[in-house]
Amino acid sequence: MSEAVFGIGLSKTGTTTLSTALGILGYKKRFRPVDNEADLALIDFRSPGKFHVQTTRLFRQVDALCPGSRFVLTIRDIETWINSRIMQNLHYRTVRGKQRDIDTRAYRRLWHDYHDEVRAYFSDRPGDLLEIDIVGGEGWEKLCRFLGEPTPNHGFPLRNRGEWRLRELVGWWAENRTKAASVGHSPP
Repeated sequence: MSEAVFGIGLSKTGTTTLSTALGILGYKKRFRPVDNEADLALIDFRSPGKFHVQTTRLFRQVDALCPGSRFVLTIRDIETWINSRIMQNLHYRTVRGKQRDIDTRAYRRLWHDYHDEVRAYFSDRPGDLLEIDIVGGEGWEKLCRFLGEPTPNHGFPLRNRGEWRLRELVGWWAENRTKAASVGHSPP
């Protein structure tokens, strides 16, 4: 029988750290983040062992496919989450050349709507859902208590903290500012 844990937090809420922590606890990563029903069809939920999968909007479907599973909603302060989303989108725009809209009202609406939706869904099953603020400092104690796992004797594995995006943006800006100045233009 499987022991499944599904990370259902929005991106930029500690989902990469959660995945790493679950791996340390022996939960094998079963699939890349699941964003659509086609991906969901590729996962064998019946194979034995402890595993974890990251998804957001499909939490109802995975709950139906894998009864008895546990769900971890990674959360963080909304203002720092919005700032992190802005930084991520600026990174995509400048360094990777991909257009991403920055709409803080839409981010705020998404944040509230999604968390309200998850909390309403699990309202009669509070033992199946853990809300954890990894960015705010929660870690092993809360996660291990929820999963019934022993607490590792080392620090919580913080990952993908965003400083690298800032370094890349600053480097890109400095490089392009120098090039633009040499021909009499300012960078975009």
